[in-house]
Parts: sequence; structure tokens; C-alpha cells
Amino acid sequence: MRSKQRGTRSESERVRQNNMGQLLTSAIIVIVLATGCATTADVREREEPAETETEAEIESVLDQSTADALDLDKYRTRLDDQFSTVENEIPDVFRTSENEQNNIDGSTGFRIQLVSTNDRQLADSLALAFDMWADTADVARRPISYIQFRQPAYRVHVGDFMSRRIAIEYLGVIRRFFPGSWIVHDQIDTSSIID
Repeated sequence: MRSKQRGTRSESERVRQNNMGQLLTSAIIVIVLATGCATTADVREREEPAETETEAEIESVLDQSTADALDLDKYRTRLDDQFSTVENEIPDVFRTSENEQNNIDGSTGFRIQLVSTNDRQLADSLALAFDMWADTADVARRPISYIQFRQPAYRVHVGDFMSRRIAIEYLGVIRRFFPGSWIVHDQIDTSSIID
């Protein structure tokens, strides 16, 4: 019986020692964590630095300069601004005379474009076909054909028209024989204008 009592005591002592060991281990871990998370430096509140004379001077200069620079009234629009005009001064070098302007404006007009193609031979044959048709056509003035290359295509244009209305009249006649033709805005030869 004694041996059973010793056996039970020793088991209960082992359980107690085991619980004490676990408790001691847990206490050490808590202490290590608590000391590891603690700060080592003294905690103090920061004091606001006192303004120095230079900072006060800088603020006064900034206040004064912003008050002068930010006068936005001269940039704001008013209702009467929309009706005012601004006359820009143009240097004489860039000015053109009225005669030069008439010559420049006189060279823009309308032509009838028959085709736009990448094939040079097709453009040549269509221009030749138009010239043969124009020789036999019953029109007041025979339009001249032009082949122009504007990358990437050859364009066959006919006629020189100052007025779109006259170009539309000729287009009606030309479309009977060249159905895909249309009117284009172009530089024209002023010596062969069709009126």
C-alpha cells in the first residue's frame, strides 16, 4: 500500500511540477514580451519652437507680396468684354497688299475629280479618254484635264471653276460618261477659268 501511496504522490508531484514548469515558462514569455515592447527612451511632449525674427519677417514679406501679386480684378472678365475688339499690331513685313490677296484668293476654286488611283496608267488612260470625250462634247467651253500626284494616289482633275454652281452644272454633264466623278476644292489655273 505504501508503494501505491508513493506512486500516487509521485504522479501528483509530477503533474504539479509539470504545471509549475508550464506556468513558469508562460510567465517568462510574458515578461520577455512586455520588456521587448517597452520603450527605452523617455517619452516627452514636443514643445513648439518659438517664432524667430526671420520667420516673422518672411511671413510679412509673403503677405505683402501676395497681396500685390494676386490682384485678380484685372484678369476677370466683364459683360462688356465680349463686345470689345482687340487690334493687334501686325508688322509691315507680314502684311500683304490687296492686289496680292486678290491673286492668292483668285487661284483657289473647284475642279471635278474623275478618279483617285495608285495606278499611273489608269490615270493616264482616263485623262486621255476625257480629252477625247471633251473634244466631241457639246459644252460651252472645253475643260482641261490635269493629272496630279498627291501621295499615295494619282488624281485626275478636270476644269477650272471659280463658282461651285458652275462646277455642279458641268458635273451633271460629265457624270453621264464618268459616273464616279465629284467636285473638289483645289488650286486652279486662272487663265483657263470656265464661267
